[in-house]
Order: sequence, then C-alpha cells, then structure tokens
Amino acid sequence: MIIKRILLIFIILLLLFPTANATILNLVVGDTIYPTRKHVSSLHKTIELDEVQVIGQRKLFSIRKDTTFINTDCLRVRKGANLEDLIRNIPGMEYDKANRQLSFKGKPLNGVNINGETFMGNDIIAALENMPTDAVELLKLYDMLSALEKMTGVDDGADNYVLDIKTKSTYNGSLTGTLTAEHGNRDRRRDEVQGNLFNADGENTSLTLRSDNLSNMNIGGNNFQNILSGNIVKKFGKKITLNASLSLNAFHNGSENHDYDEQYLSSGTKYRESMLLSLSKNHSNAANINLQYNIDKKTLLNISANGNFGRSDNLTDNTTYLYERNTAADTLTSGTLRNNTKSNGKNYHVSADLTRRIGKAGASFTVKATLGGNSNETNNTSLSLTKFHHLRNAVGGDSLLLRNLCQQLPTLRNESRISLQYTHPFGKQLKLQTGYGLHHEEDRNTSNTYDYTIPNRPYIDSLSYENTLSICGQELALRMDYKGKQWKINSGIDVEWQRRNICRQHNSETVDYTVKATEYKPKFGAKWNNGKIEVELRYNGNTQQPSIQALLTLDDKSNPLSVKIGNPQLKPAYQQQLSIRLNERKYGITFMGNYHNSFNDFAEEVTYDSNTGARTYRTVNINGNYSVDGMLQWQKQVKRLMLSGTMRTSFKNHVYLFHEQTYGNALKSKTHTTGNEVSLRLNYQPKWGNIDLHASWQLYRSNNLLTNTHVNTIDYDCGISGTVELPHDIEIWGDANCHLRRGTYSTTDDDQWLLNVGASWRFLRKKQATLSFKWNDILNRRRDLNRSVSGYGYHESFRPQIHSYALVSLRYRFSLTKSKTDKNSHKQQNPNK
Repeated sequence: MIIKRILLIFIILLLLFPTANATILNLVVGDTIYPTRKHVSSLHKTIELDEVQVIGQRKLFSIRKDTTFINTDCLRVRKGANLEDLIRNIPGMEYDKANRQLSFKGKPLNGVNINGETFMGNDIIAALENMPTDAVELLKLYDMLSALEKMTGVDDGADNYVLDIKTKSTYNGSLTGTLTAEHGNRDRRRDEVQGNLFNADGENTSLTLRSDNLSNMNIGGNNFQNILSGNIVKKFGKKITLNASLSLNAFHNGSENHDYDEQYLSSGTKYRESMLLSLSKNHSNAANINLQYNIDKKTLLNISANGNFGRSDNLTDNTTYLYERNTAADTLTSGTLRNNTKSNGKNYHVSADLTRRIGKAGASFTVKATLGGNSNETNNTSLSLTKFHHLRNAVGGDSLLLRNLCQQLPTLRNESRISLQYTHPFGKQLKLQTGYGLHHEEDRNTSNTYDYTIPNRPYIDSLSYENTLSICGQELALRMDYKGKQWKINSGIDVEWQRRNICRQHNSETVDYTVKATEYKPKFGAKWNNGKIEVELRYNGNTQQPSIQALLTLDDKSNPLSVKIGNPQLKPAYQQQLSIRLNERKYGITFMGNYHNSFNDFAEEVTYDSNTGARTYRTVNINGNYSVDGMLQWQKQVKRLMLSGTMRTSFKNHVYLFHEQTYGNALKSKTHTTGNEVSLRLNYQPKWGNIDLHASWQLYRSNNLLTNTHVNTIDYDCGISGTVELPHDIEIWGDANCHLRRGTYSTTDDDQWLLNVGASWRFLRKKQATLSFKWNDILNRRRDLNRSVSGYGYHESFRPQIHSYALVSLRYRFSLTKSKTDKNSHKQQNPNK
C-alpha cells in the first residue's frame, strides 16, 4: 500500500513538474514582461521566467479588440528614411499626397499621434515628413475617442480613425534631428533642419525648417516652397495637457496646363481646347492650440482655438478654342483671358466644453460653445478678347468682344453656437444623450465692378451687388450609445429649425425676404466583433441648404465663354449614404461597400449658344443622381514574403439638364459611368534589403444615353523597386515603373516610363553622416496626364514636367541624450518608475 502511494505521488509530481517550470505566453507586439523575485503565491500577478525562447517569424499585423498593430520590424526601408517611406510599404495603406489623404483598407485616417497624443496638429503630410523611421517601434490604428466622449461615454458617431506611433525607448527623452543639404542640376534643391524630442507619456516637441522645390515637378519659373512648422505637447502634472502647433508657409508655383473637353449635346458633341499659363505666390500661416484640464475626477474642461491667415497673388493667361466637329476649320469661338487676382484672407475657430458628472451612476451635464468665422478681400482684374467666328460685324469680319474689368470681392462670415447636453446611463452598457442648442450665422459677399476700358473707369451697376444671408436656428439632438462584448451600436438624430433671412441690393433696389427651413442629420452605426470577424454598418443623412452664391449670384460675365447666374427658386437637398464593412482576420480579407444618393440634388443646368459656343451655368434641383462602389482587399504574410491584392468596382448615374437655343427646351441627359480596378503587390524582405513588385489595371467607361456616346479609358501600371545593403555601410536602390494609357483617345505618346537609381554611404564613428546620389527619370519619360469621364463629358489635362535630373545630398543625424548620472539620480528620486 505504501509503495502504491509513493508511486502515485511520483506520477503526480512528474505530471505537474513541467507545468510548474514552463509557461506558455500568448504575447502581442507591444506587451512587456517584468522579471520578479516574489513568492510563488503571487504567481497570479507576476510570472517568473528563467528563459524565454521565441520561435517563428514575427507577423506584420496583429489585432487586439478594435486596434490594429503593425510591427515595423517586418518592414525594411532605406537608412534615414521618414515615416512616409515606411507607410508606402505597408499592405493596405494608401497615401494620396496631392489630396492630403491617408487611408488603411479603404478607411480614411484623420491624423497622426505620437504615443497617444496629437502630432503636428493632425496635419498628415507634416507628420509623415517630420517623423524619422528610426524612431518608430510600433504603429497602431484605432478609432480615437475625444476626451469629451470618454467623459460622457457616448460616441458622437463621427469617425476619428488615427495612426498612433509608439517611439523607441532609446529615442524617448533624447533630442534627435537631422541636417540635410540636397542639390542637383536643373536647379533642384532641398535644404532642411529638423529636431524632435519624444517622451513615452506622449509629450513631444518638434521643429522643422525646410526650403525646397523637389515636390513640384511642373515646368515654371523659380518654383519653391519654404516651410517652418513646429509642434509641442506638454503635460502639467496629471490634470493639464497642452497641445499646440504652428505652421508658416511660402509657396511659389508656375505651371502650364493643356486641357481638352467634350460635352454631350443632342445636336452633337462639342469640343473645347485651352492652354493655361499660371503663376502664383502664396503665403499661409496657421496656428492651433488645445488645452485639456481634468479639474477633478468628475469635471473636465476642453478649450481649443485655431486660426489661419494668408495672402496670394495669382496671374493666369488662358487661351480657348471652341469647335463643332473637333477640327480647326469648324472653330466657333476663340478667345484669350488674363486674370490677376490678389487676395488676403483669414479664418478662426474657438470652442470650449465643460462636463460635470453627477451622481454615482455616471450621469453628466455638458455645456458647449463655439465661435468661428472668416473674411477675405479679393481684387480681380480681367482682360478678355473674344472672337466669334460665326457672328459678323458691320464690315463683314469676325465679331470681337473686348472687356477689361476690375472686381472688388470682399466676403465676411461669422458663426456661433451654444448647447447644453445631458447624458444618462441605463446600466453599464447603454447610455442616452439629449441636447438643445442655439445657432446664429451671417454671410455677406459683395461685388464692386469697374470698367477699365474707359479712361475714367466707371462703376458698373449691372455687375455689382451685395448679398447677405442671416440664419437663426434652434437644434435638438438625441443620441443612443450601446457597448457590449460583441456589439457596439450608436445612433442619433439632429434636427435644426432655421429662420433664414436673405437680402440683396442691386441697381439701387433692395430685395429682402425670410424663409423657414428644417435640417435633418440622422446617423446610425452598428459594429459586431467576435474576435475573428468584424462587421460594421453605417448610415448618414444630411440636409444641405443652397449657398447664397447659388441663390443670388447675378450674371457673372467676367468670362464671356462661361457665364454664371443665380436661381432664387432652389430647394434644400438631402444626401444619404449607406456603407457596410467586413474584416476577416484569419485570412486577411476586407470588404467594403457604399451606396450614395441625393434627393433634390444640386446640378448645373447648361445653356449652350450654338452661334458663339458660350455656356451659361445655372444651379437647379434634380433627382436621379446615385452611385454604388465596392472594394475587396486581401493580404497574406508568408515568412518574409508579403502578398496583397485589391479589387474595386463602381457605378454612377449622373443626371444634368442642358438647353440649346436651337431646340428651345431644356433636356435631361443621363450618363452611366462604370469603373473597375485590380491591383496586386508582392513585397519580399530579406536580410540584405527589400524587393517590391506591383501591377494594376484600371478601366473606366462612360455611356451618355441621350447621344449614345461611349468613352473608354484604360490604364496599365507595373513596376519594381528595391534596396540592397552592401558591406562598408553602402546602400544602392532603384525603381522602374511603366504606365500605359489606352482607350478612346490615347496613343503610345501618352505612356510614362520611369527609371530612378541611387546610392548612399554612411560614415563617421557612429554612422551619423550619410552621403547619397540620386538620378531621377533617367529615360526622360515623365508625363503628368489626367483623364476623367463625367455626366457632362470627357476631360483631359496635361502639364509639362521637369525631366531627368541628378541630386547629391549630405545628411547628418544628431542625438543628444541625458547622461547616465542624470538618469540614475532621476531613478533614485523616482524609485517607482
């Protein structure tokens, strides 16, 4: 019996022994394990590990709840690259620098954070250009709640998807930066000084001074941009957080544009060709400041203010030809138009909210107030000479029209809102919120026009006016927020009752009338997540009132070939969008679909003059405009190989009205536009560098049902890029890209072939300095050609570009770190940190 008991105890110990000394941990990137010497009884709080062995390839993506983590160690970029170069290598990430848009799996990102705090005032371009890749440890993507939403527990229903950067511990508390000088032939240059100071708690300070012309490839006179930008996040204890940013910009841009247009009319397609030479000088200065004050555990105060002021001086020369049958022999009208526009503008916005929790259940009251406005002083001088080839003058020649006008166009807008909200919880998962607010807005725009063709420059009453729009409104808001284990539901509606007073002064006559309007803004969002699949459904509706310019603009004949008139009979439009999104985590599949339509939509009624080719535009209400689009995306990581693919499709039904004098009545024209796109990408990340292959195909078809006109545009794009790391700290890189344009009007001359190569060498003791050489557009085949199809017709735009050029650059990186003595003394003063 004793032997059996001993044997039984031995077997039990044998079974328990491995589990007492081996612990299997499911770690996610970003987790931290702290060693401990505490007693075994506290094993439920801490884990003592003698050895940790990690086996397997680290994954690029990992997901925890609603947050996507991106492990940047899986991505290889050139030494000294910035965040912009890094995100371009992330599957599913799309960056449109021209439109200042960044998206992930089709979902737009609203800003970039550093360690949980706003960076560069949510200016995406500034954040991507000023953040060095070497400082990035981890990227996180999530829907960020504001401090007010966290306090009340109610989501306002608006997407605030952000990219949050976790900096490396070696960079936290250190002042790092770069000095860059980059110069080449064709007067290409870039000089930059950049400094950053990051802390793990979100505090950061950044300053950038840059002067360059590399971002502008247009052929023009002395194009450049000078930028001074800065950002600071400072925390005063645990209660106060200050976030401020400043940006000073000066731009000089000269360009040449060649445009070709076709317009669908019942009497046949009409054609237009134009060439535009432009030269612009712009100065823009912006500042943003936010203050968050946690007065106590139950009281929160937020204050934010931002402003912008700038001036611009734009000079344009436009030459236009209108054709009947796309040949010079059928020229209807030709003309030249020179515009010189000078403007000074400023805008501001100030807001504050105070929230106080009451009771133990978590109910709260919130008072919100906003004040904003803008003003602009514009002086426009235009000189036009128009020749009407189908109209005869007194001696039998082509009719000529000469105009030299000067317009003073001041505008002013002020808006204020104040509201009171009450939030009441029903248990831990459901909260209801109601609010009442007052709204006041006033818009004023004026036009004073003078005739410069006459020596005394008389005032032109028929082209001068003053319009004023005053709005007084009351708003009622209802919102519901439910947060469960798998379900998140947010819905609400805002209703505003308005009294709109419209006043117009023209030709010594005053028209003053008041109308009542009601605006509806319903929202609904539902998200279901079981850890493997995430499904999201959203609906947004919005009542849109016609602008004062569309309602009251008089005959604007500053351009004789494009005249604009107002329409006092315009009604409000209602726009709505329904979207669905599905994420499957195991196989990396994302699907997204959208449906958008409008009732009483705003559209242009075009009146065409068959004798002159001139067009008169008038905004009208119309029904029948809708669009549908969808996207399917897939990504897969196989060790060091990353594969991704995207499919997109869209359909748009566009309706507009046109009026030809020959026929006398306005006709309705429908155009169906379909689009399809397929793109594939392969990225390989070996130890010695990286290789990236990509290919895409785009097809857009337009069919005008009235004239049975078909237009196709097809684009093929493929390319390869890579980096190779060589001994002695040498890197070489290059990329080759082919863009083939095919379709109804394309030829092989429209194709673009790009080949760029470069090399760099890092030197000095700590490799702080980098010397590099770049040769861009070796084949001299860069082309900027944009083609689009719409309900009105076909449009093509071409801008000549700067071709092959070479650059030599020298970059020095510095890092100032606190001494070990300072660190040790700091630890002794703060032993708990």
